[in-house]
Amino acid sequence: MEQPKVTTCLAWINCLQRNRSPVDTLNKRNIEEIIVYGIADLGELFINEAITKNFEIIGITDQKIKVGNYAYRGINVLPRNELGLPKYRDKCVVVTSMTSFEQIKQQLMKENVNNVISLWELLDEAIK
Repeated sequence: MEQPKVTTCLAWINCLQRNRSPVDTLNKRNIEEIIVYGIADLGELFINEAITKNFEIIGITDQKIKVGNYAYRGINVLPRNELGLPKYRDKCVVVTSMTSFEQIKQQLMKENVNNVISLWELLDEAIK
């Protein structure tokens, strides 16, 4: 389900008040490394949280990224079209966009990316 940014930020605050994190949800699911899809405000916040908790981010991408071969905060930036490559297709992709998640997920699934979850889903699970 699509969520507005404000609702997502409130959910994140709720998590912090309970000393929980969307990264904790990844750990509970035994997910050890991820690719972050989306580098806007929520993506930046999520990346910071993952770095703080020493969580393994193997790449960052966004629909606007056409060329890789550089790093952001020490994390590889991947061209979005590389996510369907065999070395990435089974990695967990966390989509930080709250307004385009379903569209992004459908597009990635067409490209054989098998494990796509939303930041909202991680936050919602962390609150419970």
